[in-house]
Amino acid sequence: MRVFFDATVWCGAILKPAGINARLLGLAAMGGPLRGLTSDVVLLEFFRHATGGTLRQVFEPEDVWDYVRAHEPLLEVEQAPIGRHLPKRTDLHNLPLGEIVYHLTGKQREDLLAELGQPLTLEDFDANDLHVLAAAVSGGAEAICSSDAVFDSVEWIATYRPGRLAAEFGL
Repeated sequence: MRVFFDATVWCGAILKPAGINARLLGLAAMGGPLRGLTSDVVLLEFFRHATGGTLRQVFEPEDVWDYVRAHEPLLEVEQAPIGRHLPKRTDLHNLPLGEIVYHLTGKQREDLLAELGQPLTLEDFDANDLHVLAAAVSGGAEAICSSDAVFDSVEWIATYRPGRLAAEFGL
């Protein structure tokens, strides 16, 4: 399974090196049934939290990049098609979320556009997390792993909390 790991997983992993998040990243590092993917924007968000004092521990910048580099050969890092902001194309803002991601990535997935019956829009979603959806789709992820409940409302890509994903893989 190809899984996109967001910043909540990275932050949890650096805070608890023996915890579920770190074990998931470690399992993805071994290859096999769980293949990991993340994005440049997610890694910058992780860096900002780890060094900026929003976590319960502040890390030195060199230590955070060493942590990322230790996983770099193990996980694919996708270039996100959007940063942590609304798309510049304002004509996209009121479209269904799946259609916005389609326009940002150019990736056509039947399940992505299938949500048109019950459109979830940016108004119903955290626009700052749109980059995660766009990078996951762009990178061909089958699922997103996050501690953020905002992804629970997205029906066209599987979403897992770290504990549930870990249970799926017997961790």
